[in-house]
Amino acid sequence: MLKVFVCDRFHQESFLNLKADSRIDLKKASKPIREEELNEAEALIIRSGTKINESLIAKAPNLKFIVSCTSGFDHIDLEACKQKNITCCFTPDANVYAASELSFNLILASIKKFQKAQELIESGVWKREHVVGTELYNKSLGIVGLGRIGSRVAKIAEGFGMKVSAFDPYVKPEENPMPFVQLIGLEELLRTSDIISIHVPFTKFTRRMFKKNQFESMNEHAILVNCSRGDVVSEAELLTALENGKFAGACLDVFEREPLITESPLLHNPKIICSPHIGGSTEESFFRGSEMAKSYLLGFFFENKMPKDTLPPNAAWYEDSFSPAKHSR
Repeated sequence: MLKVFVCDRFHQESFLNLKADSRIDLKKASKPIREEELNEAEALIIRSGTKINESLIAKAPNLKFIVSCTSGFDHIDLEACKQKNITCCFTPDANVYAASELSFNLILASIKKFQKAQELIESGVWKREHVVGTELYNKSLGIVGLGRIGSRVAKIAEGFGMKVSAFDPYVKPEENPMPFVQLIGLEELLRTSDIISIHVPFTKFTRRMFKKNQFESMNEHAILVNCSRGDVVSEAELLTALENGKFAGACLDVFEREPLITESPLLHNPKIICSPHIGGSTEESFFRGSEMAKSYLLGFFFENKMPKDTLPPNAAWYEDSFSPAKHSR
């Protein structure tokens, strides 16, 4: 029987379906996974809570397959997996709707001043003139990264009647699938956008992509939204830029260090809205990711079929990137 260990959260229905398969010996791994479990494992089903590194792989001599039920993969040392001929894959389609919707949840919370409205009503103050927000209609949204999630964000923005532009060096103007999105340079996007939403993977090119120079190029009324990866934004320089009035506010779902400590100045800045990395946290995306992982595992071992979303991704942006798991700070 195929020895499979589930290391992180996995949908109960998907788990029971796999458990019922007579070809599979499915177990929930200890937390953290024990050495004797790794010694048995032929396949691992993980999320970002399990770090796949050289040390772990060295303890898993029979490991052939890893599937991560996530859209990111910076918790996996792909080079170490390659050296041991371990096939890795992920589920980037699972949280497209969840993450793109969260971007707009944060945007709306910011421009409608939901936090201040909540504080006022809880204090017994019913003065609507103290909570005057703005509209999305006819505002300019600049999307950085026009991939799966960025493209979905663009479609939602069109529904709000926004003017949408995007920066993505890997999308050619003649191949742009959305004619209502204007492809422009990053500098122009920063200068002209009322809201800037970041949807890029973590690579050596996107690390600290947003820092002092980028903040100084933004207009003073702009809002920055980051639902991609925390290391894409320099938090110290973001705080300084907000203090100096370079732009109006920020909405952050991801952070340089997670979990975010309660003493973090990001949590106590009235210009910043924070959420605890919940971009993929919906019932639907959780189930979708678990089902994709199940399908990829069954296809690989019993149908001689490679997963659609193998790692490293077959994408131009990855060619010069690196394995962040080997470059952790």
